[in-house]
Amino acid sequence: MAFAPAATGVLTGSVVFSFATGAPKTVHLSGTGALVTISPTTINFGNVNASGLPVSAAVTVSNPGASAVGVTPTLKGSPVYRLTNGCPATLAAGASCTVTVKFYPQSSAYYTATLTVTDAAGIARKTFRLPEPA
Repeated sequence: MAFAPAATGVLTGSVVFSFATGAPKTVHLSGTGALVTISPTTINFGNVNASGLPVSAAVTVSNPGASAVGVTPTLKGSPVYRLTNGCPATLAAGASCTVTVKFYPQSSAYYTATLTVTDAAGIARKTFRLPEPA
């Protein structure tokens, strides 16, 4: 059995198992249908020299659906992280785009931020805590 949503939002269903003897058993199912996918699913910049060259990580946002969809990436947290949004406001069906996060550490410290990619259905596909634990 696979979950292949044709709509967005929380979807529910059930499967009923019938037996030759005894009462039927029901398994309740739920999942969230989203409009976009992202890859990779984790980001970890590792150890980066302070005041050196920045390092970057790219996240691919894809629309496997049959119609265009809005995409909104947001970055919140330390200003040593910077977001470059290569995604259009509306991502065409079957298209992909890239969101890049650059890390510019200024001193020997632990910096954090959160990258969230939200689709037009308002579903956050992935929230990255930067750096992501290994």
